[in-house]
Amino acid sequence: MLNLDNPLLALDPPGCNRATLGELHRFRVDVLSPAMARVALEVWEHEVPPAKHPAITTAVNRGVQRGIQWLMKDIENSPAGARLWLRRLPPYWEPPVGDDAHLPHEVARAIRWTACDLALAARNSLEDLHSRYTSDENMPTLNRALRNTCYRLLLENPGAAWRLSDIPRILMAHADQLKIDIPRAAG
Repeated sequence: MLNLDNPLLALDPPGCNRATLGELHRFRVDVLSPAMARVALEVWEHEVPPAKHPAITTAVNRGVQRGIQWLMKDIENSPAGARLWLRRLPPYWEPPVGDDAHLPHEVARAIRWTACDLALAARNSLEDLHSRYTSDENMPTLNRALRNTCYRLLLENPGAAWRLSDIPRILMAHADQLKIDIPRAAG
């Protein structure tokens, strides 16, 4: 069992209420998924046939939902669950860019990690369309745009950011105790 007395693991961040499941659902449906789908459509507008644009939106919605489901898993009582959660992530990631100077460093780091995880889930859901219609050259642009958009939206919605960053905060606070390597920022 993990010691959850670390301030990084506070249930509510200072000056912010943790999002309820209903608020989190509305954030995903009304804010996050549509914005990330717009980003994918903008990056791929000249490569993907217009008839396939609805498939982009559907794939992004599915990926964001899958990412949120992973982020909501209960790993607090399961070091094995923490390792399984980490196994699906790359060992490094390019951090998103956003106006996070007002946040403590470790909190910003956890929210960056959360944004990267959600962007990865959305991007992975687009793999079928990518392999059929787009080139590898524009994928770094898409990946960066998805990460930055997700991070910006999480910063604008601190209750959702705090709720979704539970697992990254738990893993960062207990990396030594769990004997795990945390994915590191690159670039």
